[in-house]
Amino acid sequence: MDEELRTTQPNEGMEAAPAEAPPAADIVAEEGIEAPGQEEEGTPETRKEPPPPPPSGGLEGLPQMLIPLAIFFIIMYVLLIRPQKKKEQQRQEMLGQLKKDDKVVTIGGIIGVIVSINDREVVLRLEDGQKMRMTRSAVSRPVGQEEPR
Repeated sequence: MDEELRTTQPNEGMEAAPAEAPPAADIVAEEGIEAPGQEEEGTPETRKEPPPPPPSGGLEGLPQMLIPLAIFFIIMYVLLIRPQKKKEQQRQEMLGQLKKDDKVVTIGGIIGVIVSINDREVVLRLEDGQKMRMTRSAVSRPVGQEEPR
């Protein structure tokens, strides 16, 4: 049946395949292709050997990646995080030392004298006698003290 199809319907532009194909080993030998299991003759120097496979995705490159990353974090800590923590600690100490009758400047630039103070709030008396209640964190600094940079 296979032969009938080949003879009655040949592919256009292609020759009909012969009824019997030569063994695969003969084709391989004719074309110079190495069949599986056959060894190429010659010395190891003349043979083309495939390059060695790349190293598997092990941990060889991990230390090389971590060293620059660690250096980056150390620099960030020294230049940014540590000075910011130090400023915040100084500010908290200053807010903890506030007491009644201290003259202070608020974050908004309002100058007043502390009339009363508790853990969260401060009541300031302004020059015209008005009182203003605000959070303790709204106090920027005592008057006469240098403005933080």
